Amino acid sequence: MRQGEPWLKWASELQSLAQAGLYYGKDKFDRERYARIREIAAEMMARQTDLPLEQVKGWFCNETGYQTPKLATRAAVFQGERILLVKEPKGWALPGGWVDADVSVKENTVKEVREEAGLEVRADRVIALQDGENHHETVYPWKVCIVFVLCTLLGGEFRENLETSESGWFSLNELPALDLEKTTPEQLRMCFEARRAEHWRPDSSEIHATKGRSDMRVISGSARGRRLNELQGMETRPTTDRVKEALFNIVQFEVPGRDILDLFAGTGQLGIEALSRGAARCTFVDQRKDAAALVRENLKLTGLTGQGKVVQGDSISYLMSCREKFHVIFLDPPYQSGLLERAMETIAAFDILREHGIMICESPLEQVLPDLSQPYERGKDYRYGKIKLTVYRRNGGERRP
Repeated sequence: MRQGEPWLKWASELQSLAQAGLYYGKDKFDRERYARIREIAAEMMARQTDLPLEQVKGWFCNETGYQTPKLATRAAVFQGERILLVKEPKGWALPGGWVDADVSVKENTVKEVREEAGLEVRADRVIALQDGENHHETVYPWKVCIVFVLCTLLGGEFRENLETSESGWFSLNELPALDLEKTTPEQLRMCFEARRAEHWRPDSSEIHATKGRSDMRVISGSARGRRLNELQGMETRPTTDRVKEALFNIVQFEVPGRDILDLFAGTGQLGIEALSRGAARCTFVDQRKDAAALVRENLKLTGLTGQGKVVQGDSISYLMSCREKFHVIFLDPPYQSGLLERAMETIAAFDILREHGIMICESPLEQVLPDLSQPYERGKDYRYGKIKLTVYRRNGGERRP
């Protein structure tokens, strides 16, 4: 499973609604329907993950009452300037795990350290409460909240157990290979800073841990679920997941094997989404040096560097000197800048779209976009809140002046 897949969200929501219905519902026929909806959710999960249906039912449909996020703890235990980590099958991590139903967060923190590292600790204070989805690539069919707890070492020694093979103390500059599904370098840095701070504010950890990161992810295809980077303070207005998913529903049959132009690329997310879904090549154009560097970085993160061409320069100048033609063009410049109309008219004037190609323009709902000269034909507007997507197609035949 990967982040951003619509089916995962749908299956999770169906399971949550069915669970609530089974708990609160009184009519036996309604309860039968809720039970069947829950089965459907489990069948969707099993089909997409290739896990046995009974196994899915065991961890996906085994609760009662209103569905709430899962809670996990991670203990930050220090010895001088080194932090305690335990070695799990996929790498090293802070000791911790799911909070049992019959214990408190404090009790669970102490218990997990004892079970995984053989040490006795005192749980002193909460460092941070993080949304696991925003800090890890691991995907669960439910929300996960992670509680980081600063602890004082009391004594003990490592004991053989079923969960970990060894424990150790590490400085921030000499970290071992981490299990990034459970512990990241950013989270460890946060723990060190919390220990050193005279007055630590838990909410500041969220700011630190997400610096340079974003919730922007590839929705589908070969790179689905991969998180894309976004520069802090960068003057971009990334297309939301809802609008991006709608956009690719419009062009889903236009993308595979085609040449794409992502003008005013910003983070490059539209072109990268197209490459992930099977586009042959994509040219990214943005006048800012930091944006061009960011697109290259995101192409590398998604393993799509070989299919992307990044051009740093003025978008209108690029269009006027362009010798290529494209099957699909994405236009999403800064709103109310006048660049959208100029780009559309330049594309039509220099006939940059291939025959039967498609151009998608994102704009504010109230903005009126112009008609273009034949063979360019305006299509349908698609509205999403205060944003609209407008489709233009190039028909067959020669361009008319």
